Amino acid sequence: MEYQPAFLFPKSYLKNQLLQLSLSRWQAEWEDGETGRSVYSIIPKLSNKQLHWSRECVQFATAHGPFPSYLKSFGLHSTDYCGCGEIGNPLHYARRCPLTLSYHHMEPSPQFIVHWWKCALSSKLSRRIIDHLITFLATNEDLIKSQNTTPSQSPILAKKEIDTCEDSPPGTINSMNTQLSSRAY
Repeated sequence: MEYQPAFLFPKSYLKNQLLQLSLSRWQAEWEDGETGRSVYSIIPKLSNKQLHWSRECVQFATAHGPFPSYLKSFGLHSTDYCGCGEIGNPLHYARRCPLTLSYHHMEPSPQFIVHWWKCALSSKLSRRIIDHLITFLATNEDLIKSQNTTPSQSPILAKKEIDTCEDSPPGTINSMNTQLSSRAY
């Protein structure tokens, strides 16, 4: 006599159940994990839908790209400082670095940083700017990477200190440089 199961489920139902079980286990591991926390703050809920992020956007979100802060962790660069004297991480290049001014995004308040990340990586235009920023950083590594080990030795910061003459009368070159440098930095 052949055994017949009491209930036969359609194959599609079983596939869906397995998918839901896999996603719930994966979500639990994602929530309890110790790695990928920068991406977790952007994408706390997992899905099997594709995000359409380019390689450059993934490098930006994970900070695994042509950034001195990342390269130093592997001994590929002597310092984690940018050529302008600040720590060279993705947010620095996207918001503050004078060397990447044409790729800048608006700087959010600290309480909106997670929302900024989500918006920056969900907007098609913003992702395109990030792609161009990462490409620029990768092709101009020598310009971006600081050859110094401390921010006080940065040539850009040294120039800023020289140009910032408080005694200069208004309308002189030094006072104009001070006004320009205060906007750029």
